[in-house]
Amino acid sequence: MDVSLVQSCKRYFNWIVMTFLIVLPLLETDAYVLHLLILSLVFATLTASWNVLFGFMGVYSFGHQSFFGLGAYITAILVTRTGVSPWFSMIVGGLGATLISLVISWPTFRLRGPYVAIVTLAFAEILRITCSNWVSLTRGQMGLSVPGIFVGTTRIPYYYVALAVFWLTWIVISKAMHSPLGLAVIGIRESQEAAESIGVNVVMFKRFGFVVTSFLAGIVGAFYAHYIGILTPDIMGTGIIFGVLVMGLFGGIGTLEGPVVGAFVLTFLAEYLRTFGNFRFLVYSIIIGIIVLFMPGGMVGWIARLKVFDRGK
Repeated sequence: MDVSLVQSCKRYFNWIVMTFLIVLPLLETDAYVLHLLILSLVFATLTASWNVLFGFMGVYSFGHQSFFGLGAYITAILVTRTGVSPWFSMIVGGLGATLISLVISWPTFRLRGPYVAIVTLAFAEILRITCSNWVSLTRGQMGLSVPGIFVGTTRIPYYYVALAVFWLTWIVISKAMHSPLGLAVIGIRESQEAAESIGVNVVMFKRFGFVVTSFLAGIVGAFYAHYIGILTPDIMGTGIIFGVLVMGLFGGIGTLEGPVVGAFVLTFLAEYLRTFGNFRFLVYSIIIGIIVLFMPGGMVGWIARLKVFDRGK
């Protein structure tokens, strides 16, 4: 089938999916399902931003959860201590995560490969331990109560805010990856030496990608804080980044759609497997293991290999 026709199908498919997500709260009013949809959108945004570093750029960053948590704690402290608007504090949370990431990026990207993974993971753990022990500011493991954005108990307004944050993140990443910037990013992943030989400033690109994705993580973390209502230092724990990694592997690392597919499928799967009781995590692990072992490109990679659009030839 003609390549332009395939691209048109994909473009229209994205708009169809977006339209469906917009009208979904009108079709599904169950509060529990809306809660799962909001969590799916939050983790789709977080995983998509991390995927830019790990999947497209080849940067082994395992500290992305720290910026998710920073955005959450900054907005929570601002709102509870100063009484500013949650909308303003959410922006400040994203900018605060950006500023810290800019500082961390300078020493981090003088390193390569697994050393970057060690430094970013160590930074996240230092931040988590700091939040645990700075009880006067964060209340540590007792939890910091965060006021909601909206008055009332309905989850629909939160759903649309989460959808807006996700869609803006998707547009930014999609436009970037389909531009000359995206070609440079993928070139860095394939071979840093080759990219440098044609004039790509590898360190600058890595720092830029690190800062932009940290802002996205900070914004969605700030929203998550107001939605979930209470914060503990576990938001910066390794459980978050491992969950993001699994969602990326399940959906397909290095693809635009993979993090979204992984986040939605695994968020709902984890909840609906509760019917298995104590065997829930065993079944969950087996399903993920099968996908990773037999579909190394994730669900999106497996679907792409089916070449659905080529059957009309």
